[in-house]
Amino acid sequence: MSIIDRIINPFKAAPKISLVKPHGKISREVKENDLKRLKEVAQQMVILAGAMVMRKVVVEVYAISHPQVDAKDPMRFFVFCPQSKSIRDRVNEFDRSFVIVNPRIVRSTQVMVEKQEGCVTFLGMANVPVMRHNKIEVEYQQIERNKFSGELSLTGYKHKDFSGIMAQIFQHEIDHFNAIYVHKNWKELNRTYYKI
Repeated sequence: MSIIDRIINPFKAAPKISLVKPHGKISREVKENDLKRLKEVAQQMVILAGAMVMRKVVVEVYAISHPQVDAKDPMRFFVFCPQSKSIRDRVNEFDRSFVIVNPRIVRSTQVMVEKQEGCVTFLGMANVPVMRHNKIEVEYQQIERNKFSGELSLTGYKHKDFSGIMAQIFQHEIDHFNAIYVHKNWKELNRTYYKI
């Protein structure tokens, strides 16, 4: 079964991972020796997002970051969730890869704007107002496969400007890497977290 089949109908391939409770662990950078694990986990993250949408747990998932599924050794990468046509179209505008590795904001507008955000970590909770930069410049890496050896490697850093929803997504996921959540009182919440 191809990854596209699993994205479209995740019931055929139930995810092998689930969301974890929020934690205060800072994510580490992804290194070359992490890539095999990253590839496997990233595919499962996309399947998890698809299963959540297909099972009507959420209406839409824009992205999931690795700290949302791994509290023991969280890494700095996130996946865009291609079930969302609006996200799929925007991702394809700048690159065909849905995995963003080691992203950093290198420049942003000084003025911040209030945005409403929710998070799959806090299913069923209302969106909350969050201050975000409307325009950011990000540097990030991606995974590439050597055409001859088939081995995975990290690309050099790419630079890209984002605004609107894409800027908001990058900021939200980078916050996860730094154990920052949209719900500031997350340590006080006594909740059951979603598992498939």
